[in-house]
Amino acid sequence: MNLKKVRMMVFPLVLLCLLAGLVFYWVKDTAGLRHSRAVVSVMTTCSGVNKNGIPVDAANCFRQNSTRFVYFTLIFVVTPSGAEKADLECIWTDPDDQKIAEMKETFNLSGRTETLNFNTWIGLKEIVADNGQMSLPQKPGAYFVHTFIYGKHIGSTPFFIKG
Repeated sequence: MNLKKVRMMVFPLVLLCLLAGLVFYWVKDTAGLRHSRAVVSVMTTCSGVNKNGIPVDAANCFRQNSTRFVYFTLIFVVTPSGAEKADLECIWTDPDDQKIAEMKETFNLSGRTETLNFNTWIGLKEIVADNGQMSLPQKPGAYFVHTFIYGKHIGSTPFFIKG
C-alpha cells in the first residue's frame, strides 16, 4: 500500500478522533460571564488550511529543512450568554518552554449560537510578525500551542520539529 493511500485512510480517522474527543469539552467563562460557554470542536496543528479555514490534514511532526510554516487551527462553538465578545489567546512555546509567538484575537458575537474559526501560523524559516511570532524555532523537539478562551486555559496542542 502506498503512502498516499495510507494518509487518505488515516486522516479521516484522526480528525474523527479529534472531533469525538473534544466536542464535549466545555469551557466556563472566567471573566464574569457566568453563562458563556465555548465548545472546542477542533484544535490541531496542520501543514495548511483550505480557503474556508479548514485544516487540509492533521499533522504534528514537521521537518525544519523542508517545512515553511506550521499552522494551528481552532474551531469552536460559542453559546448565547449576553456577552458581546469572545477573547482568544494562543501562546506558542519551544522545548525549553520559552515563548516564540503570542496571538490574541477578539471575536464580536451575534448573541446566538455560532461557530468561530481561528487560524494562525508560525514560520520555520522566516518570522511571521503579523501573527505575533517573536523568534524562529531553533532546535528539534516538542513544541506547544497553549490556547485560552476568556482567559481560561482550554488546552495545549503538541507538535514536533525534526532537524
